[in-house]
Amino acid sequence: MSERIQTELINIANEIEANGGVTDEIRDKLRNLLANASLLIALGPVGIFTRNNGEDDRVMPDAMDFEIYKDLIATEDFSKLFDSEAWGSATTSIEATNFKGSEVPGLRVRWENKVAFVKDFHNKEAFQNQVEPYLAGLELFMAPKWIEWLVELE
Repeated sequence: MSERIQTELINIANEIEANGGVTDEIRDKLRNLLANASLLIALGPVGIFTRNNGEDDRVMPDAMDFEIYKDLIATEDFSKLFDSEAWGSATTSIEATNFKGSEVPGLRVRWENKVAFVKDFHNKEAFQNQVEPYLAGLELFMAPKWIEWLVELE
């Protein structure tokens, strides 16, 4: 977590203590601070299609993989795979992300309740247990050769 986010969270915690609880103003500050909180999943080469041309052994995804991922998430129902009771409904997008010095497809997942998402992120084991089923479903649906993920707050 960045130093700026940590400082802001400390300030918000101090305001909550001073006010004896959470006010609408504090709630809005917290929502604004966490507006960009998301899960970014770097995706390896697509494993559900065989190219039969020597490219099947590639370690890093290429432009064709990126296009396949874009097509796979284009359906209206794709984001629903990530809906959560605790974090709310999800939205997804595909973007280029840097992974180990290479540009790879990144699936960004944003949940409606960012406060709960970030709060749960701080309990690493519980967070891992909540994220794992999403990743397992993604592996079944898209069959990437590898998946790496991280939480971004800014």
